[in-house]
Amino acid sequence: MLLATDGVACGVDDYSLFADWREVAEITSENGPEAVLDAIRVAESGDPDRTKWRRSKVHDDQALAFVRFR
Repeated sequence: MLLATDGVACGVDDYSLFADWREVAEITSENGPEAVLDAIRVAESGDPDRTKWRRSKVHDDQALAFVRFR
């Protein structure tokens, strides 16, 4: 199960950094949530004037939780 705030969802829905949520889950599972969060922060830092991706602030709050049931 993957739970994410809109500050993470933008990486899939708006920035197209990840193909889909399955890719986010795979990256999180293999490299930890920091890998996803960092990729989004790098993308946002590369657009500080918010012209490539329209948004109200440079960075939004981020929260990402990954739970694997066995």
